[in-house]
Amino acid sequence: MDEATANVDHRTDALIQGTIRRKFKNCTVLTIAHRLNNIMDCDRVMVLDNGRLKEFEEPHLLLHNRFSYFYRLVEQTGSITAAELAQAARQAFLQRHQPQTHHSIPDAVRSHLSSYIPACGFTDLQLVSNV
Repeated sequence: MDEATANVDHRTDALIQGTIRRKFKNCTVLTIAHRLNNIMDCDRVMVLDNGRLKEFEEPHLLLHNRFSYFYRLVEQTGSITAAELAQAARQAFLQRHQPQTHHSIPDAVRSHLSSYIPACGFTDLQLVSNV
């Protein structure tokens, strides 16, 4: 998307960005953005300079490099906004990299499911949740 929300107010922008994140959660979305707050929770940021790739990494990790282009762009927003952007990037990073929660399956359900699972190769059953 090429600056899909460039000419809308911040409230409408937030609504559109939220919709994009929900509807395209499991899709690859390429976003061309001039508002840094719209990309701080992206999986990766691609920084171009004069049409050449300069950086490609998670926003939070780029912000740890004071010599990165991305770091300098964020710093140009001013100290308060830069801190807010860094916090948003950090929260998104931690959420993406938190360990998955494993839930045990009750024995009664395990017994029922075992009739559908091949006898070899499985020693235990667990449900994996991203919650």
